[in-house]
Amino acid sequence: KFQVFEGSSKGRSLHEGSGFNNEQRPPQQLVSRLGKAQLVLQTNAVRNAMGFNATFSLNCPSLKTPPLVTLSTKATTYGIKVVVSCPPGYEFASGRGRSFDVNCQLGGKWTDDHLPNCQRKKAGRYCFTSLYSYPR
Repeated sequence: KFQVFEGSSKGRSLHEGSGFNNEQRPPQQLVSRLGKAQLVLQTNAVRNAMGFNATFSLNCPSLKTPPLVTLSTKATTYGIKVVVSCPPGYEFASGRGRSFDVNCQLGGKWTDDHLPNCQRKKAGRYCFTSLYSYPR
C-alpha cells in the first residue's frame, strides 16, 4: 500500500482510510496545495501484487492573455487542456483560426506559452479561374 501526505507525514492525508492499494486505487491526479508531498510506501514480502508508478510535476505558470483572448479555464495543473479563443468575428493574428488548444506538460511548461492577439477577420474575396457553360 502507499499513503500520500501534503507536506510531510504529519500533514493532511491525500488518501482515504489506511492508504491506496490493489482494491483502493488512487485518482488519476493528486494535488498538494503546499507544493510538496510525502509518499509512504509499504511492501509485503509475503504477498505479490502490482506496484505503483508516480509522476511528479510543477504546475504551469498563468497564461498571459492579450485583449479579447479568452481561456476555457484558468487552471494550470499538469495535464490540463486549455482552449484559447477569439470572439466571433475575430481570429488570431498568427493565422491559427479562431481557437486552439494549449496543454500543461510535464515540468510545468505550456505547449505554447505565447498567446497571439486577436484581429478582426478580413472579408474574403473569391477568385474564379474559369467559367463553364453547359447546354440545356
